[in-house]
Amino acid sequence: MPDAGRDVLNRSTSEGKLPGGSGYALESFEAGSKLVLVRNARFSGPTPVFERITVTEDDPMEAARKLIAHELDVLPSLTPDSYELLKTQKSVRVLEQPGELAWMLVPNMKAPPWDSLEVRQALLGVIDREAIVKAMAPAPARVAWGWKASAAYPFVAPRAELLKGLHLKLNVGPRTTGGTNSLIIDQVISDLGKVGVTVEVVETKELYQTVQRGEFEGMALISRDTGDPGRFMNAKWANGRVQLDHTADPHFDEEMVERYDAWVSSLYGERKVFLEAAMQEAWFKRLPMIPLVLTSRLAAVRADLVGPEWGQADSLWWNLNDWTFEEPVKIESN
Repeated sequence: MPDAGRDVLNRSTSEGKLPGGSGYALESFEAGSKLVLVRNARFSGPTPVFERITVTEDDPMEAARKLIAHELDVLPSLTPDSYELLKTQKSVRVLEQPGELAWMLVPNMKAPPWDSLEVRQALLGVIDREAIVKAMAPAPARVAWGWKASAAYPFVAPRAELLKGLHLKLNVGPRTTGGTNSLIIDQVISDLGKVGVTVEVVETKELYQTVQRGEFEGMALISRDTGDPGRFMNAKWANGRVQLDHTADPHFDEEMVERYDAWVSSLYGERKVFLEAAMQEAWFKRLPMIPLVLTSRLAAVRADLVGPEWGQADSLWWNLNDWTFEEPVKIESN
């Protein structure tokens, strides 16, 4: 659809001339503070349960304490510290998504030094991934050797002297106090500093779009759901999509294109698992991304809030319109 036509549709929907595709509409927004949504009277689906939803920004631990006190109803993500505080609270329900998130360093492969496999291997060798796992305790985490959990692959890191004197621009999403990304960033800076690498951290709110299009310098720290191996190939971006059917030498060569195509084409579960395991082992030899840790996606809600569960789209909000609070139990006495 031409941009002009899309703008007309968006404007007509926002002005209430057309039915909306969302159960809630924007009432107010304060940057860095608060977002208020109200029930959309022109929503084309069933009427949402809640009339108004307020989204606020807060320190993770303070937000956890507010959840315990029922001053908040939902925490869509947890830091290791807030997870430790909430996991034993009877008034709170902690939600752990099945599967895992893979945290990776994505190198820009278009220019030195990160286009060198030997340099990327040296980088992997100096990052203490076990220390990251320990820093995240008690939140569940494990060292990553790819996007899926596996035993360690045979690996002898090249000499760390290859990295001495290098400067790394590290692109990251907004940092959260005590959050996973902050713990990883601190460990990377510490470990690389020991071998003479200076790290410049650049925060961006559009990290994933920037990484997907390859429009960044140095490396980027990302986390992705592990459902599709194509997310970890660092393949070329063209014509509005990742080109998983085209090579991006040398890390996504013809062998990797064929392996990915075989995995996508397979209709049998057991064979798919076998193909993915073999593909990951071949991927590790090429190291298009630097695997760090595998973590769970965690959230927490009031125990009496019915409906929140991790959905198929990796979102806590997929069935928001159906959420409701339990009715209080009425005790009758004679």
